[in-house]
Amino acid sequence: MNNSLQSLDLAKAAILDMAIRFGPKLMVAIVILVAGYMAGRWTGRLLERLLMRLKLEAPVRSLLVRIARILVRGCSPSWRCKTSA
Repeated sequence: MNNSLQSLDLAKAAILDMAIRFGPKLMVAIVILVAGYMAGRWTGRLLERLLMRLKLEAPVRSLLVRIARILVRGCSPSWRCKTSA
């Protein structure tokens, strides 16, 4: 019985240690994902308005907006997205 209590205490201590060690990193990662999502939506809406003024067809407009959203969400400075020069 004493061994099971010790293993339970060790598991509790390990979980607490991991929460303290990785909790702030997880929160920052979530904030970065939310900011990227919001930036992608903002860019998509801006581009869609611009393309509507240019009177492009709906499928072309939709395709370009989706590509822009993917590029904004997918290319962060830390990932060093490479573009053809």
